[in-house]
Amino acid sequence: MGSIIIRVQAVHPDIPPPVLASALAIICGAIVLFLGLLRLGFIVDVIPLPAIAAFMSGSASNVCAGQVKTVIFEKAHFSTRGATYKIIIDTLKHLPSARMDAAMGLTALAMLYGIRSACSYGTRKKPYKAKLFFFLSTLRTAFVVPFYAMISAAVNFYRRNHPAFKLLGNVPRGFKAAGVPQVDVSIIKAFVGELPAAVNIPLIGHIAISKSFGRVNNYTIDPSQEFIAIGISSLLGPFLGAYPATGSFSRTAIKAKCGVRTPLAGVITTVVVLLAIHALPALFFFIPKSSLSAVIIHAVGDLVAPSHITYF
Repeated sequence: MGSIIIRVQAVHPDIPPPVLASALAIICGAIVLFLGLLRLGFIVDVIPLPAIAAFMSGSASNVCAGQVKTVIFEKAHFSTRGATYKIIIDTLKHLPSARMDAAMGLTALAMLYGIRSACSYGTRKKPYKAKLFFFLSTLRTAFVVPFYAMISAAVNFYRRNHPAFKLLGNVPRGFKAAGVPQVDVSIIKAFVGELPAAVNIPLIGHIAISKSFGRVNNYTIDPSQEFIAIGISSLLGPFLGAYPATGSFSRTAIKAKCGVRTPLAGVITTVVVLLAIHALPALFFFIPKSSLSAVIIHAVGDLVAPSHITYF
């Protein structure tokens, strides 16, 4: 989404990014809903797994490479939006310019992988506690982010204007972008070349997750029905400032382990998120940007395809 919005905003600099993101969600939602209503869900079955894995691996690698600069907060100025190999070369070239932020970013990344490895080891050694270790592993982000936010608050509480390292800063409370999305002919024309990727990524991700858990829990999905669900979500979300979305593998895994069987769990999740964006924005101020980038790298890194898919 970020890459698409940047390219389109270069053509329409007068339109704010949130407006473009909402417009893209409306366009993608309409296309996906149309495909679902025509019962064209079978088209996802003809996309080969290696092609999907290669695309997701490439995208994940690009995102991870682009976040390294923020993790170690290099002073040098270079673009993190270009080709992945260029980003890696520039990052390595300017390593000596890294600042204190690297301590917050690299240790956060090490802690995330450390917790996951420890939980995996515990699961192998004590299989009867596998469920406990699973939940501890899935909660690692919920532990690491507040932990580093507390360290940051202790260091920067009396020096907000001149923090020791870059902070997330002020986060708006509530829905600031709620309203009727702006979609006109010029915006639609600007998005035409970007629509294949913007439509395919949510569809592929959603269907892949659905099929994975369908195999685990012994049920089959109707791709066309999933298309309709994604389309409606993308059509309604922009009225609250949303951009095109898809299913979440981690959240689905957690709910499956909890024994969730109905969409009521989504309502509970929504209530918790609403409370967070209305009651907690003041606490988000002290989250170090480098630690947040470490979380992004850790999350996106799991999208890189394993070797047995890459080679075979």
